[in-house]
Amino acid sequence: MMSTKTWLVVIFILFVIIVVMLGFLITLPTSKPSPDIIAATSTTEEEAPPPTEEEESEKPLSSRVVVTSPQAKQLLGHMFTVAGVAPGPWFFEAQFPMQVRDMEGNVVGRATATAQGEWMTTELVTFTATMQIDATFHGDAKLILIKDNPSGLPEHDDAVEIPITID
Repeated sequence: MMSTKTWLVVIFILFVIIVVMLGFLITLPTSKPSPDIIAATSTTEEEAPPPTEEEESEKPLSSRVVVTSPQAKQLLGHMFTVAGVAPGPWFFEAQFPMQVRDMEGNVVGRATATAQGEWMTTELVTFTATMQIDATFHGDAKLILIKDNPSGLPEHDDAVEIPITID
């Protein structure tokens, strides 16, 4: 059992901690900067401010996927390399699936892209894959990069389509 003196010390320490925390919270800014400050820090018309995290999070991840090879409408053989960058959340366990579909929607090729660096990030990650197309297929098709979605929930689905032609 604690003595009265010990209880008083504990209560005093708690009181000091509460007062210090309240003082800290009171000093935090709670108002928006004045219009004069905003005008002084605004950018010119030539420079657009970088998108905020909130604006970035509203866009689908596919808006940040860039395929460097192959180019859209490129004539390709039955085996080709796919390369580019995608945001880290596009991957799961450093991979994501790809397909090539003919114009009727039939799958004529499948591959798995692999991250070439640390994929557990929100930044862009380089990827590569080797796509093998069914030898009997020739003609227009779509290369589809599919966001890996281990949850299976449709709200997490996303994809990028690139028109290509198989020779």
